[in-house]
Amino acid sequence: PVPEGILDKAVVEHRGNKERAPELVLRILPQEEAFHEEEMRRVYQGIYVKEKVLFEGEVMEYRIYETIQGERQCMAEASVQCDHKLEGRENSRFACLNRMGAALEAKDEKALFGAMEDYLKKSAALGRLFPIE
Repeated sequence: PVPEGILDKAVVEHRGNKERAPELVLRILPQEEAFHEEEMRRVYQGIYVKEKVLFEGEVMEYRIYETIQGERQCMAEASVQCDHKLEGRENSRFACLNRMGAALEAKDEKALFGAMEDYLKKSAALGRLFPIE
């Protein structure tokens, strides 16, 4: 099984120059109109990653730039969207939050309380199994 901490995130990977970190610009739709720069973490020589939590209905659009011979070049351009319906993700805490959001939007009080109760039970179980000391 894959840890929930990984399943809850969209991950962008870039393989580039091991001497220079790439420039990542992104925006999260529908909230953000303008792109902004964020840092990619170097995980190995020339391999950089960016992890981002996305909720239901969100789309992360991104571009990755590198400077080659003094010229800024776009090396990749794509988008990633939230998909908590994938196998293993349906019971994550973010899937619970997404169910709460959908219930609020639909004004479905019964579904909202059910999702809230489910979230609280999972949080309480995690707290008992893995206490923070």
